[in-house]
Amino acid sequence: LLGVGEPDDGPGPERLVVDLGGGSTELVLGRCVPEAAYSMNTGSVRVTERHLADGVTPGDRVALLAPNVVEFVTSYYGILAAGGVVVPVPTLLQGREAAYLLETAEVSRLLHHPAVAATATKASEITGVPAVDITTYAASAEPISNFVAREPLDPAVIFFTSGTTGKPKGAILTHLNLVMNCTVSAFDGNGVAAGAVVLGCLPLFHIFGQSVSLNAAFRRGVTVVLQPRFDATEALRLMNAEGVTMICAVPTMYIQLLKAVGEHPEIPVPQLADAISGGASLPVAVLEKFERVFSTKIHEGYGLSETSPSITSNQEALGVEPVEQRGETAVMLGPGDAAGPVLAGD
Repeated sequence: LLGVGEPDDGPGPERLVVDLGGGSTELVLGRCVPEAAYSMNTGSVRVTERHLADGVTPGDRVALLAPNVVEFVTSYYGILAAGGVVVPVPTLLQGREAAYLLETAEVSRLLHHPAVAATATKASEITGVPAVDITTYAASAEPISNFVAREPLDPAVIFFTSGTTGKPKGAILTHLNLVMNCTVSAFDGNGVAAGAVVLGCLPLFHIFGQSVSLNAAFRRGVTVVLQPRFDATEALRLMNAEGVTMICAVPTMYIQLLKAVGEHPEIPVPQLADAISGGASLPVAVLEKFERVFSTKIHEGYGLSETSPSITSNQEALGVEPVEQRGETAVMLGPGDAAGPVLAGD
């Protein structure tokens, strides 16, 4: 998976921009920055060196608890470069909930951002797993000259599902799973346009944000603009400031963006080239209004954590056919196989 951003496998990421808040951003990764190593920030290779020095061996599992910040990206690829397996931990979990993930995945350490230090400390106390601040972890390390090679079917990331029945369960995804899925997202179907600027507003600890936003953008060699925590009004400003052309989001985000446009007429409406929706069905009314207001097309996709995640999506070449125009009856099966009508788009 680490190779998706390397020159031999593609153009590599163009830029990685992080929102600093207050209307300011910082270019933290990119070929136009002299400090960039290979096609990635030196932070990744420094994290790798530190992991190797700390005795991380191929297959070791390392938990990562952080919002959408550059340290998540450098730590994520750094763990993979050391031959480790990434175990993303959702930032909304409490200490005991995070501890369950650490114990179940049998991680060797927990890398965390200061913003979630309280959760990391509690989880560490419960499990005995050492917690390390990722903002200082690799400060004294020297960049390495090579990465640890892994086989296609070796585990790369363990994603924990939401646990709709019982407790969350870890889905083990291989390097091949993730490489193929982000390659399909980047080049097949609708693909990612050359020169695109992608808004990274989906949480990177989730498979949708990690594969369809981050890895696909790295695979295509385009810009990613990170928003540490989604806020619709700030997202509008960020999209204007950085020239965002593509967004991947869940339905609630599209609803909030439309609301923000109505509440802040002083903010220009970004004109997007591409939009991807997933995670839940998008109401037709929201889809149509968003397309009209933002002058774009939304392509809905479906997938699961267990499938890396994308399974299928609407494609521009095939068009979209609303349910009510097909003359078919849609039903939804619930508890006890009780069936009820489903509105078009649900």
